[in-house]
Amino acid sequence: MVICLYFHLGEFFMNRKDYISEVIYSSAIKEEIEWRKEKGNKHTVRLLDNMLKEIQALGYNYKYFADITNRDNRDAAVLSILEAYISKFTDQWIIAELILSISITGRKNVTKTVLEYYSKLPDGDEKVYAGFYDNALYRVREKRFIPEYLDLLKNPKDAVRLPLTMTILGKWKVVEAKQYFIKYLDATILYLNTSVSDLVFTSIEALSYYDDTENEIKTLIGKKLEDSDKDVRTAAKKALKRLSKQ
Repeated sequence: MVICLYFHLGEFFMNRKDYISEVIYSSAIKEEIEWRKEKGNKHTVRLLDNMLKEIQALGYNYKYFADITNRDNRDAAVLSILEAYISKFTDQWIIAELILSISITGRKNVTKTVLEYYSKLPDGDEKVYAGFYDNALYRVREKRFIPEYLDLLKNPKDAVRLPLTMTILGKWKVVEAKQYFIKYLDATILYLNTSVSDLVFTSIEALSYYDDTENEIKTLIGKKLEDSDKDVRTAAKKALKRLSKQ
């Protein structure tokens, strides 16, 4: 009876996940159909259709951009087409979605492309699209780009926009990054969070992955247990718990 119950619960959650994915996919198609009707998007639509035709020639039934962004396609031929088209678009949303789509763990030189296009984001667009690039870099996680990640960390504006990427440096225990995370524990630069700097949360988590034989990190993060912000206190508790398991 228990085994049967677990089976049905598992089936329920799988079906629920598939249902949610289908709803998101259907919604994306509806939005795209309306977007395609707008006069100012004619050139972009034409490029999209050309790209889709090339993918269709490989045997894929891709009719919408949503077929690209809502599917995990690891076919090297498809990924090459997507990467080749990135430079042809000027729409930052399309570019960001394509960047994320080609960012597959193990693909060589993808990180270089992601960093290149991140650096080209127009002023004002960083807050809207940086998350795509952050997720892309986190997916690929190439250690040979540690120097580039460190350069981003040294700039608070980049560091606050790329929390996942910055946290990787902590997980890899990059020594050169540690001093910046300590510095950012008292950061005040705001981004998505309007009360406490996102850099504070990024730094707390990143520092929790370092070896702390002399209790330096525990002491610094321990001070955050007295912070007036509840979320900061929660993050500190989680980090201290991780550090205590070393």
